[in-house]
Amino acid sequence: MKKKGFTLIELLAVIVILGIIMVIAVPRILDVIEKTEIESYRESVELMVRTAKLQYEINESQGIYQEIPEQGIIYSYGVNGNETIQTNENEVGLLKFKGDKPRSGTITLNREKRVQVDKLVSKMKNGKYCAIKSYDETSVKVGKSTDPDFNCAGESDVVKDKKPCDLEEGTSDGKTVYYIDSVEDFYAFSTDVNEGNTYEGKVVKLRNNLDFSNYTKDKKSTICKTDDNKDGFTPVGNDSHSFKGTFFGGAKKISNLTIDKSSNNLGIFGYISQAKIYGLTLNNIKISGNDNIGALVGYEYYSTIKEIVVKDVNISGHNTIGSVIGWMYYGQANNIVVKSANVTATENAGVITGDDDAPTNSIIESANVTGKYIRRVYTNYNVYWTNQYKTNNEVVTDGANTMAQISDINTYQAGGLDTWIDGDNTDEKGCYFDYENTSSNTIVLKSIEKEPIPTDISKVLTKSGDYYIINSAEDWKNFSAVPNSSGLKVKLGKDLNFNGKHFYMKYFKGTFNGDAKTIKNVKIDTPNQANINNIGIFAYITESLIYGINLENITINGSTNIGALVGYEYYSTIREISVKNVNTSGYNTIGSVIGWMYYGQANNIVVKSANVTATETAGVITGDDDAPTNSIIES
Repeated sequence: MKKKGFTLIELLAVIVILGIIMVIAVPRILDVIEKTEIESYRESVELMVRTAKLQYEINESQGIYQEIPEQGIIYSYGVNGNETIQTNENEVGLLKFKGDKPRSGTITLNREKRVQVDKLVSKMKNGKYCAIKSYDETSVKVGKSTDPDFNCAGESDVVKDKKPCDLEEGTSDGKTVYYIDSVEDFYAFSTDVNEGNTYEGKVVKLRNNLDFSNYTKDKKSTICKTDDNKDGFTPVGNDSHSFKGTFFGGAKKISNLTIDKSSNNLGIFGYISQAKIYGLTLNNIKISGNDNIGALVGYEYYSTIKEIVVKDVNISGHNTIGSVIGWMYYGQANNIVVKSANVTATENAGVITGDDDAPTNSIIESANVTGKYIRRVYTNYNVYWTNQYKTNNEVVTDGANTMAQISDINTYQAGGLDTWIDGDNTDEKGCYFDYENTSSNTIVLKSIEKEPIPTDISKVLTKSGDYYIINSAEDWKNFSAVPNSSGLKVKLGKDLNFNGKHFYMKYFKGTFNGDAKTIKNVKIDTPNQANINNIGIFAYITESLIYGINLENITINGSTNIGALVGYEYYSTIREISVKNVNTSGYNTIGSVIGWMYYGQANNIVVKSANVTATETAGVITGDDDAPTNSIIES
């Protein structure tokens, strides 16, 4: 008997049916796999949460931990090569946990022994999943890192724009605030000002980063149902209707904006008058026009501009062209950082402003300025630049103000910028400069509102008797931020090792007891060409007592008044200090322990090994003639 086979039509029908089954089944299978992975990661993070609480309770019963600090015990995670690590293990101890660690994010145990999980990104699937949990929530939430609605891998404070083209209104500190949450809002803001609403006496706040890359010239006519921007973005304010309010950038970024017009007063803001603009980063901004052209402001009149960072900006035109401001008319500009800029003019060009009304307390990391007349940067206004600053394609060679190293927060601080150190800028909810994160040397603008600087030492350090105790590099960072107060008493509770960690100088007035502990592996690099003075573990002390410290492997480089322990001493006492393998260098008054002593006392100093190098005056212990007593120099 013959076996009957399938016909071609029957085979095609089977294939079609199998295809339909696959179309239906495969997504469901993948969905099941994804749900399984999410649940697995959630269970892992839940275990870490329970372990954080249990581990502390066990340590507490054994007397290992002191009181939990105000900010809580924070376990931070990062990547080292192909391995994920707990980046602050030396400071808070290892959170014991079996299994894969997260690749980024934090787990925090607070004083109430509640646990918060902040943007804990998984190692599995190349960071595909992310976990979050507030102190008040009982369970961990897990979602895709790339899901904007889950709000994990992105910024934790992204605000959803409920009404594009309509600035939401709110209040802050008793003042009316108008919020910009989207590019559409910014267009509406520009139209509003240019039609006569100057915002005088009002505050406008940016709440999200703005990316203009999808708003090309041919799409402008449809934005906010207006054709005002059909030829490209129209700057905020003009000579008929200027912006007169306060614009707070909130440390956010405006990126990928191009303005190309044959007119004057061009920038994100075209014309401002008696206004204030601060706390903003500009990235990849290209503006071309005629006169008074800058990335941020074209024409400034009696206004204040501060805490501005520009990166990859290209500004060009005929006259008074600057990377940040075109024309400054009796205004103030300070805390400006130019990370990279190209400025080109037919006539006058300047690296920050296009005229001679120069900024103060600013840093130029990399810039190239081309023009018939180069407007000078005033060296006596604390404006520093790297050897990458060029005018008409020639490297600036003014050695008194050229520096090769700028990736050190202490350089920013000594240059007069607002940084974390010594509680800068805490008089208002503004911004400050700090490292991007614990492992990066990139310095960025941060918001005090989002990441506040501590002002009360009792909230960041534990206390034993009369002394606040420093047990870790994180404690030292918080100590460096608290503004000086007379009579403050601080003690080292443990040795401090800054190998691979950022160091923050301290300005001090009080008593510091080293308790025979060691501070080691500190490096502060502020090249002497920068003409930055008073550099040391303690930059400047006044009417203080510092004693009982071992210093080891300390490298300090600056200009004048440079010491491993103290840069400038004023009517203070320094005693019982041991230094080993310290290297201090600079221009003048350089010592292994103290740079400049002004009517102070130093005794019981032991120099085990030191290298001190100066262009002018150098001393083995101090850099001047106010000499120590009862001391020993071994090498």
